[in-house]
Amino acid sequence: MDIAQSRELLASWANLPVAELSALADEVIAECGRLPLALSVVGAMLRSETAEFWADTLDLLRNADLSAIEEQLPEGQDSFFKAVEVSFQSLKPEMQGRYEALAVLVEDMAAPLPLLRMLWDVSDSEARRIGRQLVDRSLAQRAGADGGIRLHDLQLDYVRAHYPEKEALEMIRGAVRLSSNAITTDPSQFPSQMVGRLMTFQEDSAVMLFANEVVERASMRWLRPLHATLRPPEISLISPLRQHSGAVCSVALSGDGRLAVSASWDHTLKVWDLASGREPRTLESHRGPVYAVALSWDGRLAVSASENRTLMVWNPVSRYYLRTLTGHTGPVNAVALSGDGRLAISASWGGTVKVWDIGGGHELRTFTAHDLSVYGVALSGDGQLAVSVSEDRTLKVWEVSSSCRLRTLTGHTGPVTAVALSADGRLAVSASADQTLKVWDLKTGRELRTLTGHASSVTAVAVTANGQHAVSASHDNTVKLWNLETGEVRATFTCDTAARCCAYSDALKLIVAGDAGGHVHFLRLEEPEKQ
Repeated sequence: MDIAQSRELLASWANLPVAELSALADEVIAECGRLPLALSVVGAMLRSETAEFWADTLDLLRNADLSAIEEQLPEGQDSFFKAVEVSFQSLKPEMQGRYEALAVLVEDMAAPLPLLRMLWDVSDSEARRIGRQLVDRSLAQRAGADGGIRLHDLQLDYVRAHYPEKEALEMIRGAVRLSSNAITTDPSQFPSQMVGRLMTFQEDSAVMLFANEVVERASMRWLRPLHATLRPPEISLISPLRQHSGAVCSVALSGDGRLAVSASWDHTLKVWDLASGREPRTLESHRGPVYAVALSWDGRLAVSASENRTLMVWNPVSRYYLRTLTGHTGPVNAVALSGDGRLAISASWGGTVKVWDIGGGHELRTFTAHDLSVYGVALSGDGQLAVSVSEDRTLKVWEVSSSCRLRTLTGHTGPVTAVALSADGRLAVSASADQTLKVWDLKTGRELRTLTGHASSVTAVAVTANGQHAVSASHDNTVKLWNLETGEVRATFTCDTAARCCAYSDALKLIVAGDAGGHVHFLRLEEPEKQ
């Protein structure tokens, strides 16, 4: 900038006409190197101040000492950093701490109000006040109408240089960078993303202190990952816990929450003992990708469905393979079990649905449910009612004993990918490629409401036993917990890859979800005391 432009900018920030600038203005401009950002910082300090204050500020600029942080700052920007140093040192110690806390942000990342509230451990109104004060001093820029702020790259360089734990900061910033899209879109995910990405650094006390503070300061519901299944920062030598070598297509939980089973494109199932926390056991016999798995209430029986047109029956506790069910003429997409584990129902790409006697290992009946592929099927606890969903965009409700179709439910504008029932069989929730879920009254066939919030195809859904909440998984990488009464999203968790499947344990209040990267996520809903 030339001298005239510099004077205009300085006057604007100092809230003065150019003609009324101090006689020291040109010397201040020289110390700022005619840099716009430096002039805005100094001008904000000089706003409505006396001639003596101008002289004091000029003296501070000339004598600003950056020696303690000089090695950590980029070269060629001394005038700017001296201006920020003078402004920073004029802040009260508490405000200096607030500014330093912003060091965890990454370039081009806005910090919305909920994120500032967690970083600073303050109320909304206090976060807005602090942010406004930093903006007024040109130490930050406004970002959005809610009181959020953003730091220029050079301002970030400055606060990082002041951060006391440099190695920890690199790990934390790496985690924030990996999660920046999720956090910016939904700041309530900040605790889940930080815990999920930083738990591999258990030995680093400074990193764990930051993660624990984030957890303690969370004031909204969030889904807490119990294992390190999110990708950690690149500086970590530890890989995330990747339990399958292919996409996880289905997960199932026993009624008591002690056991979980996951099915994958890698041709295997894995059995998780949630009570003991032991490493998963692997079931291997399928000759193709395993698309679905169902588990009996007591966890003593599992049925898996595969691309190779078969279903397999297992005792997942002992890992014994019991029998193979054959009869489908196309890949088997879905399977469901009755509460007592005696009856199974499976769905195929060929549009057919089969009902099986699991104890005897034989087929009871087959009916053509849809003209196109059947993507999902659900069975009521008593085994009397079934619902199938299809590429043809419909749900069909069946009386299992007679194979009689009771009604057809329409409303989705894309293929229906999955369906789940409440324990009493009165309520169904369907998931669709049209990016929505729909809640249905099965007795009347009436659509109760549509759930919107996903940004891509919804691939799976699970319903709590009481029918009050549902969990969904989507190709937009998210797992969402819904309130079915209000249609609101209660909490969201973002995976590193597309979320493919989900299940819910009423006993443990636990969500299990699988993604396209082979990870199985165990998520617990956290509801902080301070709301």
